[in-house]
Amino acid sequence: NRYAKMPERVYLCGGTAKMPRLDEYLSHELGLPVVVADPIKNMTVKVPAASPQYLNEISPLLCVCMGLAIRDMIG
Repeated sequence: NRYAKMPERVYLCGGTAKMPRLDEYLSHELGLPVVVADPIKNMTVKVPAASPQYLNEISPLLCVCMGLAIRDMIG
C-alpha cells in the first residue's frame, strides 16, 4: 500500500542468503522471483589468495561492504 509499483524481484545477500533453498521458499511465499545476489558477477576480480570457487561462495556476503566502498565514488 505504500508504493505505487510492486517490486519485480528480491535479491538475497549476507550470510543467510546461503541457506539451502531459502530463495525457493521466499519466492513461493512472496510470489516474486528471489535470487541470491552476486555483486561480483560482472566484475574482474583478482585475489591471488582466493580461488574463483571461494569467491563465488562468499560473493553474497560482499554486497554491503562493496556498496560502502563505492558510495563516495558515485555522485
